[in-house]
Amino acid sequence: MTATSGTPVNLTLSPVGINTDPDLANATDQLEQLPEPARKALYEVIQAAVDVSTARRDKDATLAEVIQQVFVRSVAEFFTTQRQSTQMPPELVHNILPAPGATALPAPAETLEIGLGDVLDSRKSSRNFSNRPLSQTELSTLLHYAAGKRGVEAGYGIKDVPLFRYPSIGGLNSIQVGIIVNRVDGLEKGFYVYDPVGHALTLKDRGDMRLAIQEVTFESEWLFHAPIVLVLMHDENKVSWKYKTRGYRFSHVDLGAVMQNIYLVATGQNLGCCAVAGFFDEGANNFLQLDGVTKFVSLLMGVGPVGQITFAEAE
Repeated sequence: MTATSGTPVNLTLSPVGINTDPDLANATDQLEQLPEPARKALYEVIQAAVDVSTARRDKDATLAEVIQQVFVRSVAEFFTTQRQSTQMPPELVHNILPAPGATALPAPAETLEIGLGDVLDSRKSSRNFSNRPLSQTELSTLLHYAAGKRGVEAGYGIKDVPLFRYPSIGGLNSIQVGIIVNRVDGLEKGFYVYDPVGHALTLKDRGDMRLAIQEVTFESEWLFHAPIVLVLMHDENKVSWKYKTRGYRFSHVDLGAVMQNIYLVATGQNLGCCAVAGFFDEGANNFLQLDGVTKFVSLLMGVGPVGQITFAEAE
């Protein structure tokens, strides 16, 4: 990015037109009070808006188009005179190690007894679940084949960097899988985080969280009946050190790969599954104690044994 250089960014807005909108009346003062990194970031957004508006004189730029142009401009971050280390930052090394104090899951099923073509043909979203609890073996199998470790290789100055069962940008695995347990045999209700390296669960919070999930989602009352709700969370710290701004876009590609793996593995186990993108970001992040900036919820997925009567399904 141009704004990543050492040149101070001067963001001065013309007062013309600003005072006509009370929400923007103090925009200039607010910009002047921002720290330099935030001013540089806003400079890039403004320049992206200028780029789009210049290219499309016949139509106003939308927010989505401006955001896309921010990522287009961000490629300049990789063509700088500053040398970048390829060594993993020390504060991130703990992510490639087993989580301390985590509770090991039982061994997953040795294989899934369904062909790839069959599972691709059978996969669909299902929002109806039976009253049967999920077994720990079913949960273990789902997590192992969808998001678990499958091997190691050398990289980033480290001998044994984990490899996972879905494509991950740079192998950095920015996606963290959380599990809200409602009905799993032998597991206490609460919020857990999956450790894919040690194939284990870390309990983060205890209690029945079904009503809390209802409060932070919309048009998803059926989630109340899901034995588990998977929470796919991003940790941008894991990728931003290498990929800068574009890491945000790359890591959402990882998200889609994990989501599809979960759908396919759930289908292979005769489990119902449905992804939910309709949630209130601030409420979901606060509920799960995420900062909402570098660590945030990106997707929810209800999973469980399929009910006998399907009252709502979506492809």
